[in-house]
Amino acid sequence: MKTILSVLVLAGTASVAMADDHVGVSGSPQTVNGYTINGEYHTNGGVGARNVIAYDNRAGGLFTSGIRPAFVMDDVSFTPGPAAGGGQFLTGINFGFSVNGPASFDAQIYFFDTLTGAASPVNTGLFGAFSVGFGSVANGSYQSGLIDITSLSIFAPDDNLGVVFRFVQAGTNTLATNVTSLFAGGGATVGSSQDVYWRDADGNGQFDSGDARFFNGAPNLANVYMQLEVPAPASLALLGLGGIVAGRRRR
Repeated sequence: MKTILSVLVLAGTASVAMADDHVGVSGSPQTVNGYTINGEYHTNGGVGARNVIAYDNRAGGLFTSGIRPAFVMDDVSFTPGPAAGGGQFLTGINFGFSVNGPASFDAQIYFFDTLTGAASPVNTGLFGAFSVGFGSVANGSYQSGLIDITSLSIFAPDDNLGVVFRFVQAGTNTLATNVTSLFAGGGATVGSSQDVYWRDADGNGQFDSGDARFFNGAPNLANVYMQLEVPAPASLALLGLGGIVAGRRRR
């Protein structure tokens, strides 16, 4: 079972979160027209009626970090889902990003089971990863739209996880300089998240205890713009025992 850090800002501890400035974003994010995953192009159409939202942080004022990091992590706690305590598949994800300068880029997304405040690195237990490609995106703030990841068989061992977003130049592993995560400061409407995020502040390629950040100017909570879906109870059986075994092997 994953441990979610409950307190980050106690003076004198090994993991004191530091403050980032934020830059407000006006209006609602646009939805990109489509994306490429596993070499196939898709248009946004959602993941169907047999799924439920397990985590939703898209409410409140929108903003970016003044640092504009391309490599961030956030913690997520689901509303107890249909497989609470026994794990569940992830079937859909929608996430936000900001583009400053037209860009084609890939969003590398990683899911971790264990997240603690004092360890180095703070995130371990990788159980799923994939990359989404976006082409010729103009300046502005965007959401990916709900991306169907059912076929990837990503099995979350429990209701708590860390989610990493790494924006890179298209077809490379080089961090993008003009793409960053979008944040929604109103707090999760489904599920929950601590008022903190992580960015690779020291550039060592991982998240350490000193990388934890919150935002100046409450009530702007440090939560990435993100929505995650899992199967509804009646559809769990449709995934099959074989999928469960495959998902566990990916861990």
